[in-house]
Amino acid sequence: MKTFSTLLVAVALYMLSFTSSPATAANPPPGMEHFNRAGQFFRTDNYKQALRYYRRARETGLAIPELAYNLGVTYYKLGRNRAAAAEFRRLLENRKWRATVMYNLGLVSLRLGDKTGAIRWFQQAYQYARGRKLKLLAASALKQQGAKPKSLPWRASISVGTGYDDNAALNAVSETDVVAVAGENNSFVDVWFLFSRRFDLSAGNGFRLDLNLYSLNYENLSQYDYDSLRLDGLYLTRKGGWRLEFGPYYKRTKYGGVGFQKTLGLVATGRYKLAGGTRLRMRYRGSNIDAIDNGFAYLDGTRHQFGVRAGWRQGRQRLWAYYTLELNDRADLQNTAGFTSYSATRHKFRVRVRQRLFKHWFTEESLQYRYSQYNDATTAGVPSPVKRQDNRYRLTLKAGRRFGKKWLLSLEYGYTSNESNIDSNDYKRNLYTIGFRHQF
Repeated sequence: MKTFSTLLVAVALYMLSFTSSPATAANPPPGMEHFNRAGQFFRTDNYKQALRYYRRARETGLAIPELAYNLGVTYYKLGRNRAAAAEFRRLLENRKWRATVMYNLGLVSLRLGDKTGAIRWFQQAYQYARGRKLKLLAASALKQQGAKPKSLPWRASISVGTGYDDNAALNAVSETDVVAVAGENNSFVDVWFLFSRRFDLSAGNGFRLDLNLYSLNYENLSQYDYDSLRLDGLYLTRKGGWRLEFGPYYKRTKYGGVGFQKTLGLVATGRYKLAGGTRLRMRYRGSNIDAIDNGFAYLDGTRHQFGVRAGWRQGRQRLWAYYTLELNDRADLQNTAGFTSYSATRHKFRVRVRQRLFKHWFTEESLQYRYSQYNDATTAGVPSPVKRQDNRYRLTLKAGRRFGKKWLLSLEYGYTSNESNIDSNDYKRNLYTIGFRHQF
């Protein structure tokens, strides 16, 4: 018990120092003065006075998650275990706090003499913890209670969306330049399903099987319908602070109701948390692409993608920056009209920002730039041979509302503009989507 209690207080003190940061003090919400005053009493072990000022902060209208958390810890220090549990339960639907309060609820259950309940909470904390430290602490707590840590064995989610597309030819397969810029508009429905199953092999190591299914169907333009199936088999491990996963994947697609491509490849991903909280992700994906229908044989070949992502969190806001290098070596197309290159080298840059507005609402903005240069000169449809170069700009605006832990409603608008040195490849696209997602 002594080890758990020490951890609990340490986490609480960390949160207290966080909430008294200059960023918060610059424009403090009502009740923040009482909140910070409570923190001063907490640090001197005067928990009764700390509780008094935390209550005043709530009565004044302060409604930040740190207040519920610190109230829970204060009640715990005062031996008021059921009140502590009530405060921690307030945060179970908050994804950032979920695993931490699950662990704390395990501590409270132990105090109340409920060993079965404690094991259940520690098990959930172990399954939902994103950080290695909390995962190890939950595993240690389980072992002390004679239980074995178990990873969440499976997860699944389904998304259903509908919307309007004013350039339907530029759908999911447009990245491979299959179609011309048709400019046809239509409404659509798309469905995406994910199933993931993890198998633990040893401490910190495992294997995960991912199944992705996607289907896009237009109301009156079935020639642009798209279906895909993807299966990944990934080995999971940790090394030197990195969380690693790598393994093969297989993907099979249909386009316009006809067999399109089958792809066999390798994916490797590494995640690392830097000092200051920056989260880094590096990823490689290599693909060998073969046409199912001979009409798409000019796209046969290889694609290599190297990507890096950095993520930061500041209060209610999150920021991500991305860069991807893509190298293509395709069969290309030679016919009576001439030669067309489909082997592009691409550089893609993206910035994404998400803000939490209210308890359940968030907004998200994304800006992307992609530069493409094709390896060989195109002669088809142009006055003289020219190596194609494209500059593509994409803006995405999104608003979402969560309903409990498992439901999400989203509204999204996307605008894309492509400028090419071959005029026939210039295009613009507006895409409007409303969607629902459910996690099982």
